Amino acid sequence: MSVGLLEVQATNPPVSVFGTAGMVDVSAVGKLQPSIADIVERLGRELDDIALQAASALNAREFEALRKGLFPAYVKLSVALGNVVLAKLDVAELPGIIRASFDALEGELAAKAPSYFGDDTCREIMFSVSTLKSASRWLPKLVAVKVSEDRTAQDMELAQSFTTASVWSHFHLEAIRASLRKSQSIAPDVLQELLEGLRFSVMAYAYARQALDLRDAITARYDEELTVSWDEEDETLANAI
Repeated sequence: MSVGLLEVQATNPPVSVFGTAGMVDVSAVGKLQPSIADIVERLGRELDDIALQAASALNAREFEALRKGLFPAYVKLSVALGNVVLAKLDVAELPGIIRASFDALEGELAAKAPSYFGDDTCREIMFSVSTLKSASRWLPKLVAVKVSEDRTAQDMELAQSFTTASVWSHFHLEAIRASLRKSQSIAPDVLQELLEGLRFSVMAYAYARQALDLRDAITARYDEELTVSWDEEDETLANAI
């Protein structure tokens, strides 16, 4: 998938559980106490600024150079944002926060992206967002349900891989969204780099699905409080990976 794969793997984001890094939109933090919400908003602005700097590149080579310098800071801020949310929210509230975040994101893109990028590119962006949304719906169960001791190492590896793919995809998505908000043009070859980075959403979904499989034998007691329906979109993605 280009030099990006090696670049994101080298960053190796710190993670101990399946976190919400990149999954929470600042507009969806109403349940947090004001002092914490302020921290989340500040982190969100910093993430926007970083992504916008990358998207301002004049060509793909400049974008890769900027990304190499900016992405490590983006990872740290994303993980910090996810940790704040997980620390201050009950896991039962997490599905609503994630759902509201993606609803806001999809609404914003649906309103602006078609006229800005054209229908084909917009469809590709929306597919990646939908894939990330499908992956994120399983996070509350992945956080709440622990695996058996003999599966812990495998689960940690999947958590690491999920976080890496998720943050990489969100970095490129945020660059697109920040550019839309600022009406900042994106060079054609830079846009292709952004779309390629977005495709890591499929990998994030695959890792979340594998981790869910590790928990299938012990999730019965959580089904009522953390119910997530398996729909046609999930079925299509599961069959594609």
